[in-house]
Amino acid sequence: MLKKERLYRIEGLLKQKPFITIPELQEELGVSRSSVMRDLDELEQAGRISRERGGASGQNAEALARSIYSEPSVLSRENTNAEEKKAIARAAAENLKDGSCIFLDSGTTPAYLIPYLLDKRIQIVTPSTYISAQIPSSFGGEVYLLGGSYLQEYDTVCGSLAIDMLDQFNFDQAFIGANGISLQQSEVSVFSEPIGALKKHAMKRSAKNILLVDSTKFSIKAMSVFAKLPQFDQVITNALPKGCRKPANVTICAKSTER
Repeated sequence: MLKKERLYRIEGLLKQKPFITIPELQEELGVSRSSVMRDLDELEQAGRISRERGGASGQNAEALARSIYSEPSVLSRENTNAEEKKAIARAAAENLKDGSCIFLDSGTTPAYLIPYLLDKRIQIVTPSTYISAQIPSSFGGEVYLLGGSYLQEYDTVCGSLAIDMLDQFNFDQAFIGANGISLQQSEVSVFSEPIGALKKHAMKRSAKNILLVDSTKFSIKAMSVFAKLPQFDQVITNALPKGCRKPANVTICAKSTER
């Protein structure tokens, strides 16, 4: 493949996904690491891409990430990577104890915890209208739905009123979701700053913080960084990117076989 063709191909790939790694480009282009590095340098100097540690992102990476990963409602995402999310929830359920007060974050991955909550005598606090609607009336614990500014596209609330309500609770565990994770920068991010602010405050109110993310989140950098990975007592995922060293607080769970 000629150099000009490679440059066009790299730009084309970054129009399809927010971030691409050097090994992925080596495989896609069939060239050496040094050739990929030179191509990325040339594209960055031309202002066509942004170099990142371990790879590159397109100039429109954030907008692309939003278009790919921010559907109008969680209803359209609830079955995406379902088996991986079941496995993550099953591992997270080991942290659940009767008598606990927990923060259950918005998003589809935390929602997979619901089946494991139903036989527990616990207090659940959530900003998610989607999650609160999934908990049956037969649940023996208590559910507190935060109030505040309602974001219909995320089926959740946020803002100062919701943060004020969080101050009424002390959480034993907070189960947190995210849109993106950078292992290189040790950053955890979301697309919405107000939602990130709510997550950050919930973590301050919790004795133990647990991040629930499937492996697709490691290829995304969202707009608003709300936490660093070491701030979590445990990070539960189904897999890490190839070649990445596993941080001490990361738990990799087996794929669920439940139906």
